Amino acid sequence: MNIKSMVLQEIDRYANITYSDKQSHLYWIDWMKVIGMYFIIVGHIFPLGHQYIYVFSVPLFFFISGYLGHREDSVQVFWKKLFKNLILPCVIILIILHIERLLSQVRFGSFEWAYVPMHIKNCLFGDMALHTEAGGIGICWFIYTLALCKIIQQFVVKNTIVNIVVIIVGIIIAVFYNKNNLHLCNAFLNTTLAYPFYAIGGGYKCLNIDKINRKPWLMITGAIAGVIIVFVVGWYNGAPWMYDATYGKNIFLFFLGGLAGTFTMYVISYYLREIKPRSLMILSKGTIIILGFHQLFIRIYDNFPNYLHGVSLEYISALIILVLFIPIIQLSERYFPALLGLRANKHI
Repeated sequence: MNIKSMVLQEIDRYANITYSDKQSHLYWIDWMKVIGMYFIIVGHIFPLGHQYIYVFSVPLFFFISGYLGHREDSVQVFWKKLFKNLILPCVIILIILHIERLLSQVRFGSFEWAYVPMHIKNCLFGDMALHTEAGGIGICWFIYTLALCKIIQQFVVKNTIVNIVVIIVGIIIAVFYNKNNLHLCNAFLNTTLAYPFYAIGGGYKCLNIDKINRKPWLMITGAIAGVIIVFVVGWYNGAPWMYDATYGKNIFLFFLGGLAGTFTMYVISYYLREIKPRSLMILSKGTIIILGFHQLFIRIYDNFPNYLHGVSLEYISALIILVLFIPIIQLSERYFPALLGLRANKHI
């Protein structure tokens, strides 16, 4: 065999491996992201049954982020990726949302120049500032907290023991926070509940999941059990509000429900992995845009007549809002790629 043939054979082998990897991994992740984002939108409409959605919707995304995340060998590369993937898009989203908020305040005559520096301060320190006119980081708390999780993974967690210690310390802080009803709504504190799911997602990546995937009876049984657990936890523990680092009545049930719902979404996504519409790729790439701006669409929907707010219509409206983001993401990718970070150039 000559050198040219060997090179072509190697390229073909690499292409097949890459394709196979996408078949078995990336497409189920895309489905998990898109399905999860749908439930995020539904949850913010607050339809009947929203407490069950909140059991797993936010934990699901931190799990996925942990699965996709990893420690970088170069600190410089880490900060570069963090800036492009999270910090820059977050800043752009916050600027747009703050301008929209200021215009609304001007319209109703409540604007004050003092709100601008206050808003910037709240955003820098990860405060949502829900009860002030200045406002704060708002819906972008998720992006802020995710960035903190990545920083912990890169600079704090060196091995499994340290990882466990970090999780335990976070849980202790979360319990103290909840027992004292502090309600500070801060992205730093939200890390106490978010990082365990992020770490579990990273740990799941290290498991040999093919053994589980080859046993449909085990996956389906686990998914059914997951649905039951989510409903039981949602009924007894109530809706956890991770934007305020609150977990309901019991922190054990909070983690149990989050993991059960996440596994159920994984099973559903795994069996949908062979379905690969272009819209799936677009929505998966633009989840950060959907996360940042979906509440603007919900605000419009809230002004619709009451007869358009039935239970079934609210779930359908969430799907419509999700679909409306397809052209927005496409336009952003073409004319404003910074809003997508590396997602505009690389499918991750």
